[in-house]
Amino acid sequence: MSYDIIKLDSNENQIKHSFDIVNCIKEIDPKLYPDVTNNLVKEEIAKHFGVTKDEVFCSHGSDYLIKALTFGLVRGNHEVIMPDIAFPTYEIAAKIKECKYIKVPLKDYGIDLKATLEKINENTRLIWISNPHNPTGTLLNDEDILSFLEKVPSYVKVVLDEAYIEFLEKDPLDSLKIYKEFSNVIILRTFSKAYGLAGVRVGYGIARPSIIDEFKFVIGPFDLNSYAQSLAVRVIKEKEYVEQVRIKNKEALHMYEATFKELNIEYIKSYASFIMFKLGEKATELVDFLQRNGIIVKDGKIIGMNGFVRISMGTEEQNRIVIDNIKKFLTHNY
Repeated sequence: MSYDIIKLDSNENQIKHSFDIVNCIKEIDPKLYPDVTNNLVKEEIAKHFGVTKDEVFCSHGSDYLIKALTFGLVRGNHEVIMPDIAFPTYEIAAKIKECKYIKVPLKDYGIDLKATLEKINENTRLIWISNPHNPTGTLLNDEDILSFLEKVPSYVKVVLDEAYIEFLEKDPLDSLKIYKEFSNVIILRTFSKAYGLAGVRVGYGIARPSIIDEFKFVIGPFDLNSYAQSLAVRVIKEKEYVEQVRIKNKEALHMYEATFKELNIEYIKSYASFIMFKLGEKATELVDFLQRNGIIVKDGKIIGMNGFVRISMGTEEQNRIVIDNIKKFLTHNY
């Protein structure tokens, strides 16, 4: 058994940053409160996206922002619509809010926009659309999203949760065209994935100022610590780093896809930083086997995908070790 743990269950970015993180934060005085306005972060995000600072909101992780959006935009008998298999905080936030939420089954492991439209009624106020979708990695194209949004009533806010958008080959700013066309669209993103700041916790989004006014009261003061602000301002400028991460991620996905084809294993085509594959009754056995060998991956049953295993993309060395162990397990060569 190896004692060097390979942790590939939480979709963390394993690529080292191109700048000195310690040097970036060494001038910060921990005795002082952070900038309560988050202005430097908002200004850099606004510049990056070509929007105004008033259209930017941020806090300590998109997980928290999901709750803030739910708590602020959903009131009384309002309802929320979400995929039945999705990032769990959508449902957790609705439960805490004690509002009615409707879960739409996936279609071909992806979000079913047609079925989602059919669930909208006069009480609907919030719809969650993650793209690429977590936990399956499937992708909706812009044309289908545009067609969907044209049919959504203006009183319904649609959140495009794009936590994994930077892993796509297309321009990550393309969705801003959708945002600018539909005033009820909210873009939600994170610095945790392609930007590699999961441990710092910085989530952010783009919305019309009038929408931000509806939920900003939920986000308290000093919600983004000084270290997080400094690193976010720096890392958003690292375009070459993000491109390197995207390329490495694509290579890793291809490595797993080739392995699964070789082993005749069904897998879901992924556009994110993870891949899901089907092993049926052997899924949990594989997860346990890998854990005994110092490799942590996600058992699909935890996220409603019984019989599946999800693996986050690691370094090339980590991925080869994982693949070798999968082959050992399937051939009983251990």
